[in-house]
Amino acid sequence: SDITPPIGGSMYGYGARGKNVSQGVHDPLYAKAIVLRNGENHLAIATLDLGTFAEENLKNVKRLVAKKTDLTNILCIASHSHSAPGLQDDFPTKKKPYAREMEAKIADAIIRASQNLQPASLGVGKGRVEEGFNRRKIVDGVAEMFWTNRERVPTTPLDYSLGLIRINDRNGAPIAHLVNFQCH
Repeated sequence: SDITPPIGGSMYGYGARGKNVSQGVHDPLYAKAIVLRNGENHLAIATLDLGTFAEENLKNVKRLVAKKTDLTNILCIASHSHSAPGLQDDFPTKKKPYAREMEAKIADAIIRASQNLQPASLGVGKGRVEEGFNRRKIVDGVAEMFWTNRERVPTTPLDYSLGLIRINDRNGAPIAHLVNFQCH
């Protein structure tokens, strides 16, 4: 589901940079969903091109999904994008906030995924990605924020692990890849 907000809303993670609002769309933002089911056991996973996703948002998505499916185990994962909207309750209007529209589109992605089940197999893997760094630098026992690290000064603790789940159709072709690694 395309969850791109209207132009003019606040941007996630820009609070310290003044009143920054979106001025256009470079790339659309998406909610992508997959439902895994084995008999009664199930898990719906929605990956979101968002900076954050609050418990209230998840409750609203679950309520909407419950109206049309029997799914109860729902995991929504925000990518932590700083090119995503803030989720204020009064944009574009208090009567019709983007956040409620976004929740409905996420629920729709999950519902549609539940209607397109097919036989599949899972594979898991792990790797290592040395991209991120710990933004908290310990100096004399006190944590200081370390916003940039162009010199790649070692910081700890770090988690360079990368986790991967690959979901294949019955012919071995990929249906989805789920990737997990720390960003900062």
